[in-house]
Amino acid sequence: MVEPVSGRPVGRPQNPELDDLIRAAALELLAEGGRDGCGMDDVARRASVGKATIYRRWATKEDLLIEVLGDAGPRLLPLRDHGSAMADVAALLADVVDQLWSPAAIAWRRVVPGLPPSDGLTLPLPSDPLPDVVEAVGVVASRAALRGESSDGDGLALALRAACATIVHAWLVGDDAQSGHDLARELAALLVEPRLVRPSTVGGGGTAPRGATSRGR
Repeated sequence: MVEPVSGRPVGRPQNPELDDLIRAAALELLAEGGRDGCGMDDVARRASVGKATIYRRWATKEDLLIEVLGDAGPRLLPLRDHGSAMADVAALLADVVDQLWSPAAIAWRRVVPGLPPSDGLTLPLPSDPLPDVVEAVGVVASRAALRGESSDGDGLALALRAACATIVHAWLVGDDAQSGHDLARELAALLVEPRLVRPSTVGGGGTAPRGATSRGR
């Protein structure tokens, strides 16, 4: 006999809409009150379902939390090519903000950082709010180099990683999403744009840093 791969009871009803409703209720409660504010009775009331309906799907509260928080990590990849380095940077930083201020990531912020190593939830849950940020930054920096918009790929990547880290700090201390977007635009202009150059044009004789102005000839 093949055992089920998850901790859910065999014969779980297939109703994705109801599953999503329960997950959403759990995330809202976690974001509002952390782990202690997300009892099964609370989830049932928020989702307007019977508690037995939840237990038919998740045998314990821990099973439910592992599922909803285990998929909370932002997904920054794949990145669409926006045609220029600054457009790619703006899109990436905006996505970082949107992902971090999503209900799932806010619930992660309320629960995961404070878990002790001995807690049973610790190992199954992601330990990083932006697990693929380094790879995403590398994609942007590589595209900029291929377009001729960056002569220092490592420096550009470092500046962009610093911008992402600053946004994460704002998220951790509780700033709102609008403040996060304002911060992202400021960081792009202050940290990233100065490291970019205009692509060479035919007969243009090289490149110039962004924002540079030509002097008298």
